[in-house]
Amino acid sequence: MPKSKVTMGNILVFPLIDRLLQKIGFFKPNPKPLGPKDELWLFNNTAFRSPKNPNEWMTEFVASYFQFDTGDAASRNIADIIEKLGIVRGDAAERLVAERVELFLNIIQPGRTAELQIERGAGGKFFLGPAGSNGISSNALPFPSGSYHNGQFVSSTAVLPQGYGRGQLNGFETMTTVFAEPEGWGVVSDIDDTIKITHVLSHIDILKHTFALPAQAVPGMPEFFQNVLAPTLNNPVWFYVTASPYNLYPFLSRFIDDFGFPKGTIILRDLSWQEIEAFIYTSLTIGTEQYKIDRISKIHSWFPRRKMVLIGDSTQKDPEVYGEVARRWPGWVKTIYIRVVKGVDVNKEKDLNSVTRFERAFRGLDRALWSTFEDVSEIGSRLTAVVQADLAASQKA
Repeated sequence: MPKSKVTMGNILVFPLIDRLLQKIGFFKPNPKPLGPKDELWLFNNTAFRSPKNPNEWMTEFVASYFQFDTGDAASRNIADIIEKLGIVRGDAAERLVAERVELFLNIIQPGRTAELQIERGAGGKFFLGPAGSNGISSNALPFPSGSYHNGQFVSSTAVLPQGYGRGQLNGFETMTTVFAEPEGWGVVSDIDDTIKITHVLSHIDILKHTFALPAQAVPGMPEFFQNVLAPTLNNPVWFYVTASPYNLYPFLSRFIDDFGFPKGTIILRDLSWQEIEAFIYTSLTIGTEQYKIDRISKIHSWFPRRKMVLIGDSTQKDPEVYGEVARRWPGWVKTIYIRVVKGVDVNKEKDLNSVTRFERAFRGLDRALWSTFEDVSEIGSRLTAVVQADLAASQKA
């Protein structure tokens, strides 16, 4: 019998058939340990004190599972076509496109489980999974007892089967947990067009910045996070909440590291193109408001006593999301900063950047709680004033 080949056709069809069978109940994958032909991504996370037992640390472990290298051939073919059409030029640009596209084409692996070994602290192991029908597992687990402190980083590495990845590690078989006490400051930041240039208002530019161009930081944002936010807030806990699909985790994680943004938890949408409903433009623009409110609600459940700084932009629903969050938990949010994005789609920006829009989004809130900016250098002094006012209020209490 001839050996089956991985083609664009079966990459597209087979996962969709599997998912359809799962959705209508004809097929449910059995739990199965990570195998040598699988690929694993472990997502960095944040440990918090258990609300039921303050001596216990809890954290949410998220992992995604794929069939190794199943999207390689198709992604290279797509990149070659794009290069021949003149959309990108040169071998380096073509390789970049292939690398990004492959993140979406590798076939997901429902039902997979993984074992993690803690490398520092008290030691111990975690067992993750099984993955759901989207190839993602999410497990809220207690961290093994140990002497951990606020701001400490602890690594955990997957126990890999022999022959895993044909000896090629992707760098995401190891994850980092940062420990954060219940009190202090925290930052929730959007990514696209807040700290990373994406041009969400343009369908074409989204595709270019996602698949074809080297990542670009919004000017001044890395320095603001490193040199202003981090010291002013005394090394807060960091969350990057984005509407991007989880397939972009390696890309966005490297972006955070390469541009020197503080290490934190990246929270992405658990959607896959293999679920038919979601692809890059849909996930970035549809249903983002409720999605982000839900994710920030989870952060609030972990850190209800932290003082939060929320940072976003005007292109999507950040003002509406942050306004709702501030109204829902009065006092939790100490300040909100919205970057006003201009020069991508002038017609859309007239409404998105209007005073009326912002006043409606932040209705019922103290006007001093929120502000907009075009250049991040505008808000350094505002942040200092917020922190000083909070300190003065706590000293009076």
